[in-house]
Amino acid sequence: MRILCLHGRGTNAAIFEQQLQPLIRRLPAHYQYDFVDGPVPVNPAPGIADHSAGPYLAWHRRSFSDEVEEAHGFLSSIVSEDGPYDGVIGFSQGAGMAAGLLIAASTWGGEAAAAAQGAAPPFRFAIFLCSQLPLATSWAAAAVGSSAFLADLTDEALEYERRPAMAEFLGLTDSERAVGRDTPPGCGNGGGRKIYRYGLGPLEAPAESQTGHAGRTGGGDGGGGPLVGVPTLHLVSPADGFEPFGRQVASLCDPARARLVSSPSGHMVPHDPELLDKLAAEIQDLVVEAELVDCLS
Repeated sequence: MRILCLHGRGTNAAIFEQQLQPLIRRLPAHYQYDFVDGPVPVNPAPGIADHSAGPYLAWHRRSFSDEVEEAHGFLSSIVSEDGPYDGVIGFSQGAGMAAGLLIAASTWGGEAAAAAQGAAPPFRFAIFLCSQLPLATSWAAAAVGSSAFLADLTDEALEYERRPAMAEFLGLTDSERAVGRDTPPGCGNGGGRKIYRYGLGPLEAPAESQTGHAGRTGGGDGGGGPLVGVPTLHLVSPADGFEPFGRQVASLCDPARARLVSSPSGHMVPHDPELLDKLAAEIQDLVVEAELVDCLS
């Protein structure tokens, strides 16, 4: 069993490995975890520099579709060269990247078409911890145009990035903070660039089914089908300001195969023993559902 592990923004592979140790200790010892560093230096995540050494890294610095495309290319190369991987686990921005890779695989070429050709999605199951939104690449946006499953997030995202605390965290210059949709291309390292997210409709919580699986609130591929068809596990927290993003990711996944677990701890890798026990049990169920039963022992 091989699992690709993608850290959150402003940390690194070594930090994420340390953060995941309490969960890893609850899973079979023969599972293998591949922790990968993001390619982009950024400011440390809040509180991280107090106890963990850098470098502090991200998959992309900002949310523009061209930067997301570079990040997708970086990770796709890792999957191609170092894979195959059975599963993926990501936290925050790393979770959003994992979701984006799965959506791209299911949408262009399609999981069904890939399976018919003997190919498969890049992962057979996915674990999203406090996920950010999965963002679309510039190539995807150009390919689908005005689509039933891509939303232009440029104005909202740039406005959010202008908030003083966020601008400081992102390390934005004054000229970068001043960039807007109508800024001429090339000005302030952002003019004329776009930001797209997958899924339409409001960023709100999906309904929860009787089985405890995540329901859906629109999104999908415009034809009612999910954008991610593999079994998924979603950790969200009412104390996390990004909780609507994690629930939106759940809404883009197959509702019959998406498990939703709530945490009281906010935006962090879980460390509560009872919650970790629950997550470990859910992950084992994912492995069974992904038809990887031989990997359990």
